[in-house]
Amino acid sequence: MVAEIKPGGADPSPPDIQEDWAMRIVLLLSLLTASADAGLVLDTILPVPDPVEFMYLVPAFNKLYAGGRSARIYVFNCEDEELTGIISPSGFGEVYPYPAWAAQHNKLYFPVSHNPISDESCALAVVDVTTDSLLKVIELNTRYWGSSYFPIAWNSALNKIYVSCYDSLLVIDGNTDSISKVIHCEDYILGGFVFWDSVDNCVYVGSEGWASRYNVTVIDCATDSIVAVIPTRVFLPCNAVYSPKQHKLYVGGAAEGNEVAVIDCSSKRLIGHIRGIAYYVDYFPAYASAGDKIYWPAEPDSWDVIITIDCQNDSITGTIDEIAGMRFYFCSQAYSEECNHVYISFTTWDYRRWVAVLNSKNDSVLSYLSIQARVFQDMLWNPVNRKVYLAGYWDSCIYVFRDSLVGVEERGVVSSPAEAEPTLVRSILYLPERAGAAGKPVLVDITGRRVRELVPGANDVRGLTPGVYFVRSNAGVERKVVIAR
Repeated sequence: MVAEIKPGGADPSPPDIQEDWAMRIVLLLSLLTASADAGLVLDTILPVPDPVEFMYLVPAFNKLYAGGRSARIYVFNCEDEELTGIISPSGFGEVYPYPAWAAQHNKLYFPVSHNPISDESCALAVVDVTTDSLLKVIELNTRYWGSSYFPIAWNSALNKIYVSCYDSLLVIDGNTDSISKVIHCEDYILGGFVFWDSVDNCVYVGSEGWASRYNVTVIDCATDSIVAVIPTRVFLPCNAVYSPKQHKLYVGGAAEGNEVAVIDCSSKRLIGHIRGIAYYVDYFPAYASAGDKIYWPAEPDSWDVIITIDCQNDSITGTIDEIAGMRFYFCSQAYSEECNHVYISFTTWDYRRWVAVLNSKNDSVLSYLSIQARVFQDMLWNPVNRKVYLAGYWDSCIYVFRDSLVGVEERGVVSSPAEAEPTLVRSILYLPERAGAAGKPVLVDITGRRVRELVPGANDVRGLTPGVYFVRSNAGVERKVVIAR
């Protein structure tokens, strides 16, 4: 049984949904048809009472949070794949993607609406991840204007949360969970995306309004003031992806364009465009850290494609317009840094739903699977249990896949992480979000001397002497790096 948590205390438990779903899961499993050799395998199906629009993983607790067009947030323990809690902010109409995870205080911030039909105001629901209880609801004092979601970014250096609320950027103090500042622009509307650059401690925000609709605004987090406005020439910049190795931000628009803007975050200026990428507003690109490249969904004609961008020279290196000989409509994608695999869900002309795994080294198809599902939505990779989670929207469930090819290529090649081929670093050492799960990571030199502490994300190492270093944690040597100039 699962308790539903509300501000005034726990409500009576809703009916156990596991039994209701038993027959349906059997039916779904029977409709699975593998279309390649062993590789991608359906591990289990997690039933959810409502349609699932988004998912969010907290690796430190190995928990999955799912939500959709209801006021409920469903919590799953990924260790045993059990539904362990339902969080329901009282009086709200919808929970939006995507939340922000504040690791310092083990809190998740979910944007929610009071009632989107009548344009009521919006708020942030603050959830304690250790207990999955609702701590507070922060009223944002803004109207719902039809935005598809309210993007959020957490600044771990200053413990601030930045929320785009269509007509303004709100700054939340993570210590008090209260609004500390409201940032307005006189002649255009902030929105679309919010990204925190940990290297320069700045926030980048897109544009949603029609006036000055090409701008990306840069906020200095120390003063919470605007330090730059970048005219990208990209219409309604609504999504962005970051290359920590190049310290560059790639920005795409909502419509009427066929190019991606490239922003140099060091100089905070536009340095070029990558042309030939038709817009795709509904889905975000994926960054593949091992090859420093981006998989960008595009919509050039009646079928969809995925454009591969090389972040070193900002060029298109390939186009995936077929998977296993099939043209497709794109649904979602996820990337695994552990095995350098890209997972893609898509639909074909006969309305069949598919899931495929690509080798990011050469974008070759390793495995693919057909599922008798209705609509795929969000997708993510769990580095803790090495599984893929895919939201089945109209099926009100989460499909969990196991990639049996994980580790096959690397098996027998190296005997320890320290003997693996080193990572070449010129200015920014990037660690995945999971890096802190095994203890505080540190950088040591070749003699074993502790050089500096590291954080998940971007670490500026430009001040260090070039040479061989090692990333260590409580688990021992994890990674060898060579810092060069």
